[in-house]
Amino acid sequence: MRGKLTAALVFGAALGAGAAELPAVQNYGWESRPAVTGDASHLIRRSTTEDMRRGTPVDAQISAVVRSDLGIAWQPVWRRDGAGGIAVPLFGVAPDCSGIWLAERIGAAAGPNSTLVVTGNQYSGELASGVLLEECKLTLAFWSGKGARLIAVEAAQPELERPARLVEIDPHLGITGAWTLEGREVSAIAPADSEHIWLAADGQLYRFALADGTARRVAETTGGRVALASLPAERRLWVAEAGRLRLLDSDGRVLGEWARRDSEPVEMAAAGSDGVLIRDGGERLELLHGGTLTELSMPATAIAWVPAVGRYAVAWRHRQSLELLEPSGASGGVDGRSRIGVIAGIFPMPGPDGSVVVWSNTGKFARMTPLRRSFRSSEIYPPK
Repeated sequence: MRGKLTAALVFGAALGAGAAELPAVQNYGWESRPAVTGDASHLIRRSTTEDMRRGTPVDAQISAVVRSDLGIAWQPVWRRDGAGGIAVPLFGVAPDCSGIWLAERIGAAAGPNSTLVVTGNQYSGELASGVLLEECKLTLAFWSGKGARLIAVEAAQPELERPARLVEIDPHLGITGAWTLEGREVSAIAPADSEHIWLAADGQLYRFALADGTARRVAETTGGRVALASLPAERRLWVAEAGRLRLLDSDGRVLGEWARRDSEPVEMAAAGSDGVLIRDGGERLELLHGGTLTELSMPATAIAWVPAVGRYAVAWRHRQSLELLEPSGASGGVDGRSRIGVIAGIFPMPGPDGSVVVWSNTGKFARMTPLRRSFRSSEIYPPK
């Protein structure tokens, strides 16, 4: 890579047309490489005479993924090791809410692993793509604001002679670009704009350029787990970590700072630059509104900001229900059970009515449409 390293730290070279090859990976000396157990046979692609693009706006981000004659069937594998369950640790929604993505881990819990990435069309309620990333274990990911691609962190798997990398994923083709991480331990990533991402690693926060793999250090973190909530349109970033919550501008200047409980955050939903909702590993919630950070009493299993109605969606554990909350934390008057078990993920849908798709820890989906005081629950993304 060319250029001086005075203002930017180079993480590694981007792989693509004309780019330099990654440095050789260390040979650890195994006589035979271990094999990933399991496969992607539970993902079925089929030709269909149905128009899978029906009802999908051409300018929606998911439109670039959907193929009119391709049908996808998928049901995550139920694992019987340990307490049992599915292994889908990563999932998210497109910036325009038109599509969702889920990453299923293939292989034993102790590794080595591959990853199966599946996308769904929020307009049709049908799965749109599925691709197996062989010998690739993803630990973090998000849907990029530029086109139909995911940006993700691939964990090192020394037994497979694979280093940790930042990767770009096409929903049909798989990995189409990669950047080395030079041994850095990444704790969070988030979109900054179409050409940059935010990246927290080893106690530092970086603004990472996808074009050339350079990273500009903009702030420090405590070094533990970090949750990021990006506001690209406002060029601001929420950063939550144990004991502290901050609002930063695009240059890392602190616009606001609050003391929070000394627990590592798991996820964060932002209501713009005026407030956020934070969930920690103990399923406890903290809400920032009007400059004051307060704790909410009930445990929650998932949270999301629903832009169509300007409210938070919160999945309560004890009721296995979904509720809409005002930015102040007051009840939005809509509360109802999902009927699919404990909710593990919430995906806001496009459109003005505030509907969301919820995902359970058993691998089921439901569309939740708010009525006057409750939700109407209906099946979506059914296995074919």
